[in-house]
Amino acid sequence: MTTSDFPSLQDFTPKSLIQAAQDHYEIALDVALSSQPTFRRKGGVREMLSGVMNPFGNMVFGNDVPNAESYIEDVTARLKQSGAPAFWWVGPNTKPTNLGELLLQKGWSEPAALPAMMIDLTTMPHPSTPEGMELRIVESQEDLEIWQGALAAGYGLPLEVAQLFGLLDPNVALYYTAFLDDQAVATSAVFFHGGIAGIYCVATVSEFRGRGLGAAVTALPLIEARKQGYRTGTLQASQMGHPVYKRLGFYDVAEVNIFTFGAPAST
Repeated sequence: MTTSDFPSLQDFTPKSLIQAAQDHYEIALDVALSSQPTFRRKGGVREMLSGVMNPFGNMVFGNDVPNAESYIEDVTARLKQSGAPAFWWVGPNTKPTNLGELLLQKGWSEPAALPAMMIDLTTMPHPSTPEGMELRIVESQEDLEIWQGALAAGYGLPLEVAQLFGLLDPNVALYYTAFLDDQAVATSAVFFHGGIAGIYCVATVSEFRGRGLGAAVTALPLIEARKQGYRTGTLQASQMGHPVYKRLGFYDVAEVNIFTFGAPAST
C-alpha cells in the first residue's frame, strides 16, 4: 500500500474532527478492554466493571446510551454493591445529549474535562530524545509485564489496573516502553483506527519527569506511524500533559468529560 491510497482522514471540518476524536478513543478502549471477563456491549455503550478499587478499573463509555436513565441506575446500583469507584466517559457527540445531567442526578460527581487533540503528522518535527533513552516495542509477555509495571508507577495506579491491558495484534496497537540505564521509566501505546494513530497510556515514573520523556514517548511512535502512511494523530490530554502536546503541534478539537462515582474527579 502506498501513501497515496492509505486510508486517512479526509474531512478536516470541526464536526468531522470532533467525531473522529471521539470514535478513536472509544474504539481504543473497546479493543484494549474487550478481553476482560466483565466487559459488556449494549447497543452503543460499553462497560468494564472489574471490581478493582480504582476508577480506571471500572469504566463506562460509548456514543449512544440506550434507555439512559434506567441504565445509569443499574450501573450505579452495581457499583454501590461492589463498593468500587468508576469513570464514565462522555464525549461531545454522546447521546442522549443530557447524559451528563442524568449522571449528576444519579449521584455521579462533576466531571473532569480532558481536551481531545489532533495533529497533522506530516508537519510534526522529530523530537529531541533524552540522552541515553532507549524506546522498545513490547513484543512478549515479559516485555508486557515491564510495561505494565512502569504504567502503574507512572500513573500511581494499582498494578492490577495496568494488568487489564494485554498484548494485541500489532496491526491494531503497539505498546512502547522507554528505558534509561535499562530501567523502565516511561510508557505509551499507539492504537490504529480509521487511518488515525492515537496515543494513549503516556506515563512517566515520577522521579524521571521533566527530562522530555513524555514528549519522546508521544512523538516517536507517531513518527513511526507516519512512516507507515498515517497522516493524522489524536490523543486526550491530562492537565499535566496538555502543554507538552501543544508544543509538539497538537491542537484542541473538543472536550471529553469524565464523570466519577465513588472517587474524586481526577484523571
